[in-house]
Formats: sequence, C-alpha cells, structure tokens
Amino acid sequence: MTLNDLAFLKSAISNSSCDFYIDLENISPCGSQGYVQKFIYKYCMAYLNQQDSFINQAWLNGIRVCLQQNMLNYLENNLLASCPEIKKHGFDSHTDCYLNPDPSNPEVTFCRLPPQDMTRVVWIARSAVFEPAVWSQFGQLITHCATQIFQG
Repeated sequence: MTLNDLAFLKSAISNSSCDFYIDLENISPCGSQGYVQKFIYKYCMAYLNQQDSFINQAWLNGIRVCLQQNMLNYLENNLLASCPEIKKHGFDSHTDCYLNPDPSNPEVTFCRLPPQDMTRVVWIARSAVFEPAVWSQFGQLITHCATQIFQG
C-alpha cells in the first residue's frame, strides 16, 4: 500500500457510504472470503440500507466513520498488512467503535441505544453468528453495558 493509496482511502471515509471498503478491496484485494467482501462491506451496506429505521442516527453514522477511520489508522502504520491481519484488526476494532463511535460525544454509545435500535442491530447482524469474532464482540458489549447499568 502506498501513501497515495492511503490518501485515496482517507478521502473515501464517510458516514453515509460504504465506498471506503470497495476502495480498500481494490487497493488490497483479499477476495470473496476476505474481511472486506465477506463481512464488513456486506454489513456496512445492510446497516446503510436500514439507516432510516434507526432512532439514534448519530450512533449509526458514528460507527461507520469510526470503523473506516480505525482501519485507515491501522493501515497507515502497517503498509504491508496481510489479509489475515486486516481481518483481525477489523474485527478487533468493532467493540470499541460500538461503545465509543464519537469520542467527542460519550453519550453516543451502544449501551444507550433505544431497545428498538439494539434489536435492529442484532437482527441485521444475525447471519454473522457463525463468525467466532462476532460472539466475542457481542460478549464484550453485553459485559460493558451490564457493568454500566449496575454501577449506574
């Protein structure tokens, strides 16, 4: 990956588009079983297509930017990242982005989503249950939210 590639990816980061992932796949192709094609682009589009049904738009838009920016930051420091490394980093960043998609606004978090939005998140991601990393992330989210409730 070149510095020009990184600049191009940076220009593609958007709270209203999943084009960042198309561009990433074109620059660093991992194929149909890679993180981009098999997982992140698919779910980015699924959430984007359901955007209007979410009450908390700030959370949904924040996650989209957070995941894209987080991947760009990783690639800036790992220009030769392999497909498995991109996948690992991508999955590892989901929990933090769900819990804190916009560091300037700590009120925007998965734990404070209306129940309808939480249900929609689970419904959209239901087909990802076969991905072990998703189970781990879900467990981390539940633990974090439960801790906040009980410390509340």
